[in-house]
Amino acid sequence: MSGSEEVTVPDHIVEWSGEAGPRRVLTEAFARFERGQALAGGSCRVELSEAERRQVGRILTATWVASGHAVRWRDLRAGLEANGTTLEAVVEHRHGPWRQVLQDRRDLREEGMRDHEQAVDRLLAVLRARTGALSLPEGTAEAVGRGLFGRRTTAADAERIVRTLDGLPGPGERVGLAVLAARVFGDAHALDRSTALGRAVVRFVRLEALVRSGERVPEAGASFSVQDWRAAWAGVGVLCDQVSSQVLLLNLPLEGEAPAVAIAGAAAGEPLWLTLRAMAGGLSVPNSVSTVFVCENPSIVEAAADALGSASHPLICTFGRPSAAALHLLSAVGASTVIKVQADSDATGRAIVEAIVAQYPSAVPWRMPGSGTVYEEELVNDLVRDLDPATKSSP
Repeated sequence: MSGSEEVTVPDHIVEWSGEAGPRRVLTEAFARFERGQALAGGSCRVELSEAERRQVGRILTATWVASGHAVRWRDLRAGLEANGTTLEAVVEHRHGPWRQVLQDRRDLREEGMRDHEQAVDRLLAVLRARTGALSLPEGTAEAVGRGLFGRRTTAADAERIVRTLDGLPGPGERVGLAVLAARVFGDAHALDRSTALGRAVVRFVRLEALVRSGERVPEAGASFSVQDWRAAWAGVGVLCDQVSSQVLLLNLPLEGEAPAVAIAGAAAGEPLWLTLRAMAGGLSVPNSVSTVFVCENPSIVEAAADALGSASHPLICTFGRPSAAALHLLSAVGASTVIKVQADSDATGRAIVEAIVAQYPSAVPWRMPGSGTVYEEELVNDLVRDLDPATKSSP
């Protein structure tokens, strides 16, 4: 709305408004009207040349042109009213209707907050219904309001989360993550860990599990590991891809009911790949295994196989940052077994070693230099010597 309804603009004012000086002043007025300013007071900030001042001055007082003063909005209003029109009418005639931009922004913010509040209310109601909780722990509203997506949750976000929850398998049933995503959204990758929706749903089902168990609600936006990701989905009957997650090993004996036990024992002295799927069903390392070595690069495994074959100490290769399969296997090694960890001593390699040492109490660095960048291939002879049981001691 411009406020110029039913106010005419005389022809001589139309002609005046098209001149350079008046045009510049009216453009400034238009911009201010769009920002929601009424222009009841204050001055125009536009600097005018002498010629432009004379043009504008034709509807102001006789002394204004020579005064050097800026155009005061109330004086401009008075001059236009004396000519039978208003500032709003002239500005709209010149530039067209304006939008109240600030008001529009305020309206959008208010609409966004209403949308956000509806989303939070809906997700809290879903959480109560799914958990049977009469009251929710402190911090739950913040967790669903800002913690799911790392920003304000919207009604559209809530709708997609609820659609996913409605598509979860029933008790005792299982479904693949890609199958669930394709079934609910027509896109097999819609719930991948790389998507905001996939991460949000996992945060929600983890929150649901915490509410059921009475545990403390995590801070909004708390991160989670690959293992947390898989465990959260598994808790609601959804299986992540367990075939592409692999780990390479050499001479690591395994016990248990998992298919990996037979695979690991099938070819002594040969590097073998195990998938996460193959490790399902129970897995452990025999008590006779006192030390397991861990490296980053497959070339170390191959060198140990060539030089030592079945005589090599057990060796696990993370093949870069540990996959879910590698982490699962390391967990199966157990606290009673020493884990010696080696990686390239660049930033990535040091981060790998630090993470494994932090996660597994029995893990210690293996030949990691204190400073500088040294790649595993440069240490291959020393590493292979450490893997030889005939060597009396290993760093």
